[in-house]
Amino acid sequence: MSDKLLDLKLLLSESIIDEGLVVEIEGLGLSSLAVTQVVHRFLSFDLAHLSSTQRDAVIRLAIHLSPPEAIQYDAYITKARWMLIRDYISSNHVVNRDICERISRKIAGVLDMLEIERDTASSGYKQKLFSEQKGRCRSCGFLFGNTREYRDPYKPYHESWEELTESEVDHKTPICGLGDNQIRNLQLLCRLCNWGKGFGIVPSAIEEYRFAAIDVSSIERYHRCRCFYNVLIRDKRCVTCGETPNSVELTVRKKFVNGPYSISNLCTICRPCRSKDGIP
Repeated sequence: MSDKLLDLKLLLSESIIDEGLVVEIEGLGLSSLAVTQVVHRFLSFDLAHLSSTQRDAVIRLAIHLSPPEAIQYDAYITKARWMLIRDYISSNHVVNRDICERISRKIAGVLDMLEIERDTASSGYKQKLFSEQKGRCRSCGFLFGNTREYRDPYKPYHESWEELTESEVDHKTPICGLGDNQIRNLQLLCRLCNWGKGFGIVPSAIEEYRFAAIDVSSIERYHRCRCFYNVLIRDKRCVTCGETPNSVELTVRKKFVNGPYSISNLCTICRPCRSKDGIP
């Protein structure tokens, strides 16, 4: 079947062997033409160009197929949002695995978009910020839109690539800290950096002790996000070539490979230098 499925009934007949669910979705009251348009837009992940009727249908479908913990997503949860949705769908319906994953990722994208749109005051500046920052995360220099996945336990995009590389509007000075919605107080961060910032400025000594001797791949993601962001705040340039996030993507590594996982033993390095040096 084509990657661009244009008919919801066809999609359901292939992926969901559950007449009850088919009836519920058909009960959205859409004409066959509207169904075709909704599904095409839904799978293309482009809410911005939908009519209000189509948009409502997509949102209702996303809600219907999502568990509460995915709708009200907590970043401290280790499992990615789309995985929560995938597991929920799989536990309640008989679903083709490949189609289920594709639907789950699209639904997660819809929920992500709704979260971004809640802050209407700042979302209007997103394109301008994107242009000013040349399409890069202000903190780590990730080039938004890059779909070429790679594995880096210190910067765990690979654990949920679409989710963690998403661009988000961030307030440099939070509203609660007397910041405002003016563009001078806004920046675009990748979700990983934004989470790292949002989880708190510096981990406590006890938290660092808790994770210091654990293999980096096994450390809880929220702690890696927070340590990653704090290292970049401290060391804004690659220790090898001196490049900044304005022109290259940054990550981190241990200063002493056999040392602990701690902010004091982590330093900034750009991805090209990291790859060239073969650093794990």
